[in-house]
Amino acid sequence: MAGRIPAREQCFALLEKYKVPRVIVEHSLQVTKVAVYLGKKLAAAGEKINLPLLEAAALLHDIDKKICLDDGSKKHAVEAARILEREGFPEIASIVKQHRLSHILEEPFSSWEAKLVYYADKRVRHSSIVSLQERFDYLLGRYGEFKGNIIKAKPKVFALEEEIFSKIDAVKDLRELNEESS
Repeated sequence: MAGRIPAREQCFALLEKYKVPRVIVEHSLQVTKVAVYLGKKLAAAGEKINLPLLEAAALLHDIDKKICLDDGSKKHAVEAARILEREGFPEIASIVKQHRLSHILEEPFSSWEAKLVYYADKRVRHSSIVSLQERFDYLLGRYGEFKGNIIKAKPKVFALEEEIFSKIDAVKDLRELNEESS
C-alpha cells in the first residue's frame, strides 16, 4: 500500500522543523533537481517512476543533518529514516535510508526512486552539480577515514550511472542543470 507523500511545501516545513541548515537545504534542492530530471527521463523511456515520491525523498534525504552534527552517535540516513517514519512517511524513509554511500556495497536498491536519490546525492557537492569523479575526489579528501568503503563503492556507483544513462537520452555531464533555478 502506498503511503502518504508530502507536498513540496510540507517538505520545506519538515526541513525547518528539524532545523536543517540552509546550506544543506540548498544541497537538497540540487539533489532534487538531478533526481527529478533523471526520473522524468526514465519515465519517458518507459520506466515506472513515482515522481512525487522521488521529489519528496530527494528534498528530505538530509533531514537528519543537524541532529547528526549535534550528536555524533547518531548514524546519518538511519536517523533520517527514523524521523520520516515518525512523521508518517515510511516509503520516503525507506528511500532515504538507502542514500548513504555504503548502501551500494550492502544490498540492492529497493526501487528506481532509491537509485535516483542515491545517485543524485553523489552528483552534488555542496550545492553544485559535479561529475562522479569530482565527487569521489572530494569524498576521499573530506572523509579519508572511510577511504576503504569509498574506494569499494566507486566502481559500483559508476556502474549505476551507466545503468541510468543507458536507458535515457541525456548526457552524463548534468552541469547545465546548475544554471536552472530550483
